[in-house]
Amino acid sequence: MRTLVGHIVAIALTFIVGWAVPSSLPLGSAAASASAIALDRGGRARELSVRGHAIFAGEALLAGDRAAGARDGVAGEARFDGPAALAPGPRGLVYVADADNGMIRAVALESGAVSTIAAGLTRPATLSYDGPSETLLVRDAHGLLSIDLRRGLVTALPGTE
Repeated sequence: MRTLVGHIVAIALTFIVGWAVPSSLPLGSAAASASAIALDRGGRARELSVRGHAIFAGEALLAGDRAAGARDGVAGEARFDGPAALAPGPRGLVYVADADNGMIRAVALESGAVSTIAAGLTRPATLSYDGPSETLLVRDAHGLLSIDLRRGLVTALPGTE
């Protein structure tokens, strides 16, 4: 369970720079799964976590299921395989590094709708959303990648492999 200081640090990092703070950081958390705090379209803070092959908002299932897979869909119809990291995005979206599928997925906080925004990656493990440039930075097994969300372009960043 996170301490109050841990929650404050996680909230500050999420709102100031758009980082998702994994619970494996030393913030008083014993959990090993990825987590983030994101704002829905109404401005309400939602605490998100990965449990197995699913994404939860608080205790409620947001997207995915116990079964592994690679399928876009709404809520329990969607499938993930090894979601490893979460990054809050704009307009009520959260981005998911779906490691075992080699994909980056977007999940709408309001509906649980999941869509694939990039595929063919090698075990993406960490994410960070940069709002001003509408870019998602991703670390996979080969290095750092930049995903331009406006144009849908994936670019390897020089010198990171």
